[in-house]
Amino acid sequence: GTIAVFDNGHYRTDFGRDGLPRPGAPLNSAIVTVDPRTGASRLVYGRDVESAFRTIIRGKHDPTSAGGYMITEFEAGRIFEVDGQGNLVWEFINRFDDTRVIELTEGRLYERSYFSVSDWSCPGN
Repeated sequence: GTIAVFDNGHYRTDFGRDGLPRPGAPLNSAIVTVDPRTGASRLVYGRDVESAFRTIIRGKHDPTSAGGYMITEFEAGRIFEVDGQGNLVWEFINRFDDTRVIELTEGRLYERSYFSVSDWSCPGN
């Protein structure tokens, strides 16, 4: 089998003296799979113009049942899902206002059957 690894691609080199991410740090985080038996690795998502993202710390990823990944981009306040071909399925950006976001630590996917409520409509709406 293979192991999926979240490669932040940064850590200490992209922090300023204030402990915050350095403005202009490259968008080079990635999801990589590794075969521990052979050591072979494969870039699954990230590090190119179409899939560029950056999370220096607290980035997370979860495989989806459709063969893609849900990715948490901590500093950007963003959670998004990509399919097995690396296409964006959806994204959520936790906006504070027009210029700032609130950091997101983790997102989770649940099957629709997880919820016992089948109709989320509100009376009177």
